[in-house]
Amino acid sequence: MLWLMGYSSSVDERPMEKTVGLDLMFTEVCRCIQDEELGIIGLYGMGGAGKTTLMTKVNNEFIRASKSFEIAIWVVVSRPASVEKVQEVISQQVTHS
Repeated sequence: MLWLMGYSSSVDERPMEKTVGLDLMFTEVCRCIQDEELGIIGLYGMGGAGKTTLMTKVNNEFIRASKSFEIAIWVVVSRPASVEKVQEVISQQVTHS
């Protein structure tokens, strides 16, 4: 999954259940997003570790709390990864925002 934030016309809230045990990582990811010195945040781990849930929570929180970002783009990246497919999805979402 690739999650990008930038400027466009809308950000969609993603459905999610209440989370347990993600507060520390949630705080750290939010801190990194707001750090103007950082350009990229890598989030990795085994399947089922909560990466998508964590980023869903971050996405939804930034919709409620921040007007700094107007778009969040979700791209699912499977193996083998295709740069062209990722670029195509990003382009489509930016164009339709």
